[in-house]
Amino acid sequence: MPHAEPTYVHLVPYRTLLSYLRRSITGVYLDESKRYPDQGKRSAFPEIPLPSGKVHKTHAYNYKSNHQKITTMTTKQHIARYILPVLFIITGTLLCHAQSVIPVPKEMTTGEGYFDLSSDTRISYNNDGLARTAGLFNDYLNGRFGVTLKKGKNGKNTIRLKTDKNMPTEAYSLTVSDKGVEITGNDAGVFYGIQTLQQLLVEDDGKVRIPHVTVNDEPRFGYRGLLLDVARYFYPVEFVKEYIDLMAQYKINTFHGT
Repeated sequence: MPHAEPTYVHLVPYRTLLSYLRRSITGVYLDESKRYPDQGKRSAFPEIPLPSGKVHKTHAYNYKSNHQKITTMTTKQHIARYILPVLFIITGTLLCHAQSVIPVPKEMTTGEGYFDLSSDTRISYNNDGLARTAGLFNDYLNGRFGVTLKKGKNGKNTIRLKTDKNMPTEAYSLTVSDKGVEITGNDAGVFYGIQTLQQLLVEDDGKVRIPHVTVNDEPRFGYRGLLLDVARYFYPVEFVKEYIDLMAQYKINTFHGT
């Protein structure tokens, strides 16, 4: 199988980033050629040697020429070039934060409103596999919010776990609405649906809330692994168990130990 072309990442010296942030906020450029004479007229971003012996040249600029360019920029140009992109990124992050899920689901549609979860909320399931998943969910709720759900019948204040063996392995659908919460899939899919539900939980004025949302998700890759080198670095058993729990939380299904 042919090897894919390597992807190059631009490595930026930390002092260059600090200089960039300073001129972005204050409009004052830091001429670091005085502090670092070895830079001189060289590029701020050095050449990066590659394993093949070739040299990958990053986008470069000269310190002095860039200094002259910055000092002649107007206030509007300065804002448009440096401040607005940062504001767009921050705004987008804040808008997406309340309903962010990792990894990003295949399909996710957000709605208006919340489902309030409390000790009066019930959870329903119809087999032993889902009972174990419900127990793990209760452990999570009790540890984080001090709430434990009792098993109950279907209703508006119920989290319903349903089995659908016709769905692909590890796929699930999750719906949160005024009618309650419903997660459908095979046993593995419902388990991953619960992991998504846990990420959606928010606490607001003492209430545990879940935003109205519809998720249809399945993994792009059937094999998703994570390595822990226990041969050269020794870890307590409890740490390894917590490591595996975090893997499950982010839907990683294969553990490697060396």
